[in-house]
Amino acid sequence: MLKYRLPTGITIGMLILGSIFLREEYAVWLFIAVGGTLAYLATDELLGIIEKTGMPSFRLHTSTLAAIILVLKVLDMPEILSLAILFLMVIASWLSIMIAKDKKKTVAKIAGSFLALPLLVVPLYALASIYSFNDGAVDGRMYFFYLILVTKLGDVGAYSAGMASARMMSGGNHKILPQISPKKSWEGTLGGLVASIAASLVFCQYVPGIASGSTNTHIAAIVLGALLFAGGFAGDLGESALKRAAGVKDSGTSLPGMGGVLDVLDSLVINSPMFYLFIVLTF
Repeated sequence: MLKYRLPTGITIGMLILGSIFLREEYAVWLFIAVGGTLAYLATDELLGIIEKTGMPSFRLHTSTLAAIILVLKVLDMPEILSLAILFLMVIASWLSIMIAKDKKKTVAKIAGSFLALPLLVVPLYALASIYSFNDGAVDGRMYFFYLILVTKLGDVGAYSAGMASARMMSGGNHKILPQISPKKSWEGTLGGLVASIAASLVFCQYVPGIASGSTNTHIAAIVLGALLFAGGFAGDLGESALKRAAGVKDSGTSLPGMGGVLDVLDSLVINSPMFYLFIVLTF
């Protein structure tokens, strides 16, 4: 597993770093290419899981629209375009019910498709909003950098501490919710929390809302790091619960050694809207 996970993780990391630190005109198009592709795949995986619970959906159409909405936001197109897409979805849904031969199945597919909005499309839109945020003095890519680092280092810390404690403790480590996620432990959670807080303290300089250089900065960085770890943990558990309901282990197979795209993005589904709200309230 590790022989596939490591190169996949390095590749994803390089693409993310490129979308942050390349010259803006190149970085934005790289983010659009990578982000649009991942948005499509993640939405398709989510709807695939939902279908396994017995609720069908319009997977192709919904996944395509999710990618388009993300791209429009990054390109800084007028918000009315994204709203227009949602309005068109509403109109198309009613028309589909009107003309469908199997109206019951069509209603179920529409309901399944619309579940993707709160579960993934809104978080993806928030993630794109963070990346493209610009108030004239602050580059949103630095917010994006901070969010990804704090969230994902929390994931790495939890995984590492959980694996280490499972090997070191004679009776194994202490599980949190084995019925949902059998490998998650209190020891791993503590390690992830420490990692997220440490990352937040180190990289809070990229968050102007808290980077004042005072004691309050450190307190705010600790609180924000803890909140982002908690959000990432909740998103991970939420996806695990959904997969458990559908009877699947991974959301997909598109990322060797990691499962599916949704398995990588799950820790951001709560953190991205939460952190975007922080940015909006701060400025």
